[in-house]
Amino acid sequence: MARLSSSVLLLLGTVCTPLALDASAAAPTPLPVATASVGTSALATATVGTAGGAGTPAPAASVGPNAAAIAASAPRLLIQGHQFTPAELHVPSGRKLVLEVENRDNSVEEFESYDLDREQRVQPGEVARVNLGPLAPGRYPFFGDFHRKSAQGVLVVD
Repeated sequence: MARLSSSVLLLLGTVCTPLALDASAAAPTPLPVATASVGTSALATATVGTAGGAGTPAPAASVGPNAAAIAASAPRLLIQGHQFTPAELHVPSGRKLVLEVENRDNSVEEFESYDLDREQRVQPGEVARVNLGPLAPGRYPFFGDFHRKSAQGVLVVD
């Protein structure tokens, strides 16, 4: 079997999987790679591959000039009992950021904000990442689209 010396990236949405090309094989063979969040200081993120083969995810890592500082300071909301915690979250103005929204409920929820012009579905047990900013100082209300009466909060930009 002849193999090409280079691997090829197959881009499917935000998931990239390196493939080894085997000239005699019917389909490309996935190569093991590390999972990573890839971005710049603006924090555009994408999930890349798996580690150790057999679909075992590796720990996520941020890549970029300010990766360590960004990872340590990522604002995070929890959805639990159909409520957002904290109900009021403070973030700095004038910077791009990624808001992490973790759903600890057993049902799907949707982070939505008309003022932020964002809508992101969050499956049970998953963490969604919402790209924001840079934002001007102010108050930006958000809500859970499927539990509007209880899942409410505000992003306060200082």
